[in-house]
Amino acid sequence: SAHDDARERLQALLRRAAPLATAAPELLVELQIKLARNAIFAASYTDAEALLREVLTHAAAPRQIADARRLRAWLLSRTGRHSEALDELRQLIADSRQQFGADSWPTLMVEGAMATSLHRAAEFAAARDLRLQVIATMRERFGGHSELGVQLSHLAAHLVQLQQAEAAEVAAREAIERMTRQFGADHRMLGNAHSHLGA
Repeated sequence: SAHDDARERLQALLRRAAPLATAAPELLVELQIKLARNAIFAASYTDAEALLREVLTHAAAPRQIADARRLRAWLLSRTGRHSEALDELRQLIADSRQQFGADSWPTLMVEGAMATSLHRAAEFAAARDLRLQVIATMRERFGGHSELGVQLSHLAAHLVQLQQAEAAEVAAREAIERMTRQFGADHRMLGNAHSHLGA
């Protein structure tokens, strides 16, 4: 699968980067974060947890620490540990707002992760309300960014669950239009948006 192929490439890069641990520690941590993300997508949760533990032991860069904590919360959410995930994300949102600013990209990413975790915990209205805030800030500050299509697709999923069909259709159609233009017609997230539109 694409995940397997990506994992093999990342692991090969990690082996090559290992000797750079002293000279370029941020490069090594960045690869570990990418590998952990891939492992979560592939449901290799034990591998992901080990990688994130390693990152959080050694990372010094604030952005990388925030990314690893966000991925750890996503891992908790994916494995059904919803209250732990939400606790982790609440703390991370507070830290991120203080460290990077309320409207910063890292904070938006954490708030988006919080909305996803709320959805997984079946708190669909709270997920929708937070996602709407994220999208509004993203439109204002980062309007052309490809992540906006992804956020709109997630919004459509919340709205489907809340049986708000017209709003869900509007969000899904904009998500599909944006992602087709920015990612091409066969991107994984585009399939999700089509699924939400179908629902």
